[in-house]
Amino acid sequence: MTTINDNYDLIIIGAGSGGIGAAVGAARLGAKTLLIDSAPSPGGVVASAWVHNWEPTCGNSPFTRELWNRMRAMPNGATDMPFTTSRNGSDGHRNPTMPFELWAYQKAVQDVFAELPNLTFMGNTTFISAQTNGRLITSITLSHNGCSMQIRPRCVIDASGCLAVARNCGCDVMLGTDAKSDFGEEVAPEKADRHNLNKVNWIYRVKPNTSPKFDMTTDDIPPQARIDCFFQVDLPCGDHLINICGHGNYSPEIDGDLQRASTEQFNLAYLSYCWQVVSGHHPDWSLVGMAPELGIRESYRLKAHKILTLNDVLATRGMHSDRSIAKTDHPIDVHGTNLEQRLGSIPYEIPYETTLPQEFDNLWIGSRGIGATHIVSGSCRLSRTLMTLGEAVGKAAAIAAARNLRSDEINPTEIADFE
Repeated sequence: MTTINDNYDLIIIGAGSGGIGAAVGAARLGAKTLLIDSAPSPGGVVASAWVHNWEPTCGNSPFTRELWNRMRAMPNGATDMPFTTSRNGSDGHRNPTMPFELWAYQKAVQDVFAELPNLTFMGNTTFISAQTNGRLITSITLSHNGCSMQIRPRCVIDASGCLAVARNCGCDVMLGTDAKSDFGEEVAPEKADRHNLNKVNWIYRVKPNTSPKFDMTTDDIPPQARIDCFFQVDLPCGDHLINICGHGNYSPEIDGDLQRASTEQFNLAYLSYCWQVVSGHHPDWSLVGMAPELGIRESYRLKAHKILTLNDVLATRGMHSDRSIAKTDHPIDVHGTNLEQRLGSIPYEIPYETTLPQEFDNLWIGSRGIGATHIVSGSCRLSRTLMTLGEAVGKAAAIAAARNLRSDEINPTEIADFE
């Protein structure tokens, strides 16, 4: 049995950072908004991969500051530090990261949702397909608790990490590394490789100053797990999140590769934890737990009206454009390469047109799948950047629904709001 609902101005698929920003941006402009996710609660990779740590970056929206202040007001909800608006401080050194507890993040988000009566969040809901007519998406078919639903909104935002809606509709997408000849990026490889994506990894959590008991010795740890270079995040309660930062590969177009990569990276992360204890580097670390899912940095990317390239980034750094809706100064961060060391931190803005498919007039992208090359994608995928970008496209969709406009008729200056 299929139920049909015509009451929504906007449906957003995916409740990660971009989807959350889009939902709030649209609902605060009065659009009747439906946000769906296959998980029971909003959060995306913040929840599934335990990336509950905001790295310092510029381009933050007032909404991200609002969320931080809400989390910071909760006991042990977030590190007691001011909101950062740049990767580097006035002394030129990198600002500290901004860790928070997952429960605080989800409570802050859900508290905001509760203040918006025209916003509905529906968890445990899976996108099935999109129906189209010419340049319009006319309906979205969902599965919720085993029941089929058909939503007929005026506008759609694809905030999924894998461009589920855009690909289902037949939008042109990219995957993996681009060849140098594709976009003229001098540091790109000579040949494209669809299966060569930014590295994946598994995050784990430890409690220091404890006495873990181990039967293992150093001889039991394979060489590949003897990882002493990692990214450590200190949580408000004193626990540490440990990210071994990019030791595995995953391609969505290889059958069974997600299961292979997940098994491989879970075991590698666990053994790397064991190594820290038995080697004596951190003999006082007790394992609190492993993240629920593999951390994936990159998937499909849209061939949008505008594809942001490294040449664009280098040519426009430090400049402002009225077409921009987000900004970042995170390094060109493609794990497994030396691009971060070679290029450093480059402040640049993200144009509105990177969110617009060429094929449809009522579809936007509000996720890491925006129109950017493989190299640039490694830099503009951070949580606050995507939340700010998502908020802007949410506003764009709300305006388009209210005024009966195409996506390319929206003035970016009307939706952009970033520091």
